[in-house]
Amino acid sequence: MIFRSGRSSDRDRRRSVHLTLAAKIPGADKAKFDELAGMAKAGCPVSKLLNTKITLDATLLSWML
Repeated sequence: MIFRSGRSSDRDRRRSVHLTLAAKIPGADKAKFDELAGMAKAGCPVSKLLNTKITLDATLLSWML
């Protein structure tokens, strides 16, 4: 997880959380992976605590034995 905080002026403070996820999950399909990643993004306790914007890059990697 990457937390970014910056100031464009003393009165305007911007914060954001960017999540990067890469996972190998045996038997998972992309649709289910995207659904679960979206749920994790929506329920992120850090972004809720900070009341901030959250972005997500989620990649399902090929599972090879």
